[in-house]
Amino acid sequence: MRNVGVFDGDLIAIWILALLFPMFFYKSVQIYDRFKYGGSEPEYHPILMNGVPVENIHFEESQAEPISEWEQIKQAAIQRAIEGDKSARDWVTKHVFNDGLQADSSAQFSSGTSHQIMRDALDCLKGLGYKVSDLKRVIKELCVNNSYTSVEDLVQDVIKNC
Repeated sequence: MRNVGVFDGDLIAIWILALLFPMFFYKSVQIYDRFKYGGSEPEYHPILMNGVPVENIHFEESQAEPISEWEQIKQAAIQRAIEGDKSARDWVTKHVFNDGLQADSSAQFSSGTSHQIMRDALDCLKGLGYKVSDLKRVIKELCVNNSYTSVEDLVQDVIKNC
């Protein structure tokens, strides 16, 4: 092939081959499959969940309380984390073991103090230089005995008890 400014026959053949070969190959595979499988529909392959087809898994339609459903979710995630699933381990770390103020402590919620207020108070006082372990202990003790509706009230009581 010489570069003389005009299209050479070889160049046109290369372009045609480059553009048409993928389509030719695709159609050849389709024709081969039609002859191999007799033109029938492809086999159905069910979606598997832990090796069991999804349509064979029966989910219970129960009116369980949200806390027990949360416990089931946590236990399943903890089990997957123990088996070595990194994303499950990260999820458990974020949602179960968050700043030591776990959502599964019923004493914290029986007092009426929201989890967000406890976290905000912990973050506020942590920034002031208090020890995190002392803060967690005092916040838990105060929230069991009292009901707080604002972060400011909780922070004042924590400072008095630290």
